[in-house]
This record gives sequence, C-alpha cells and structure tokens, in this order.
Amino acid sequence: MVINRDYVKVQLQRIECNYRGYYGTDIVEIAEKLNVTPFGLKKQISKWAKADPSFAGFTYIGKHRPSITLDEFTEIKDRIQSNPLELKKHLLSDIRDKRELRNENTLSTATFYRRANQVELSLFTNNECYRWFSERKIKIPRFYSGKDERESLSNVFHFYNLKAYGGADIEAIYVRFKRRSHNNHSYNGKKNTPTNKTKDPKYDELLKKY
Repeated sequence: MVINRDYVKVQLQRIECNYRGYYGTDIVEIAEKLNVTPFGLKKQISKWAKADPSFAGFTYIGKHRPSITLDEFTEIKDRIQSNPLELKKHLLSDIRDKRELRNENTLSTATFYRRANQVELSLFTNNECYRWFSERKIKIPRFYSGKDERESLSNVFHFYNLKAYGGADIEAIYVRFKRRSHNNHSYNGKKNTPTNKTKDPKYDELLKKY
C-alpha cells in the first residue's frame, strides 16, 4: 500500500510546530489514520528523510509524549520563581485554558502539582530556604512561613463569632484584625513594605469604652 507522503508531511509539520519534535505515539496515530502499521510508516519516513530535506528536518524525540511540555514546565518555574505566593490553582487553570485553545487533552491535577512541587524543591531547598527573597534582598524573620502567607490569601476576614450581647465584640474584632495584620506584614521588605505594627493607642481607647 502506498503511503500518502503529503499527508504524513503535513501531520509531522503540525506536530513539530507544537512540540518541537514528534514521538512514537504520533507515528502510531498517523499510521492508524492511514491504515498502515507504525513500523511500516516509521521505515518509510526514514527513507523519505534521506532524499527529502524537509523530512530530514523532523526531530524524533522519543517513544512517548511527556505528560507536560517543556514550555509548560518553563512557565510553571518562571511564575513560581517570580511570585512564590501565587495560588497554584490559578496557574493550573491558565495552562488548561491554553491547552483547550489548542484542542489538546487537559493537564491532570496530579501531574501539575507533582511538577510544581519539583520546581519549589529546586528553588527553595532546605539549604537555601526562600531564595526568592534573598535574591531580591528582602529580609525575613525566622518564623516567616510561605505556606501560612499563601493560606492567609485564601481566607477573607469575616465577622463570624464576633457578636456579643448588645452589639459587636470589639476586643475579638481587634484580636482577629491583629492576627491578620501580622500575617500580612510580618517581615521587613523593600521600599514601601510595611513593618510590624504595634498595638494602636486608638484601639486602647476604644476598648476602654466597652
């Protein structure tokens, strides 16, 4: 059976453009559409590559396409490095949206978080904790926790259980506000970064009235 040379060329060009090379699984998919064996198609591509420079330019990367592309891995690394406190679910959502536009299979949650955790381990190891801050000359105390800061961004301040008999529980509101303020401003950073705040005298005056 004669294999459609032009069809194979167009398919490989499309794959090469998207993934910078083709995989064995791509050969299997093309072979199924042409109703030929993957081995026969691969052998024919090798023959074409010897005579046609356009086929010689195609890059065979490996048997199986990785679950995440190099561009996606680079994006994960760049965004975590530039903003360690960014919620990972936002990054995952952006990558999935791009895949949807390219009409590709979605990226699984498990695969994404496995790669994101690998990036964090490479950027913020135990021997060089919070390197992102040190590179930007931001001083942080020993008790600073990136995990706590990220969680604080997910919890909106609310007035649950802050009502007392006859009105609002001013002291409880102050305690909760102080805790949130401590989470948001617990380190000395660059210019215009707030420092630790002590108890405001105005709160003392307010509390004395109740």
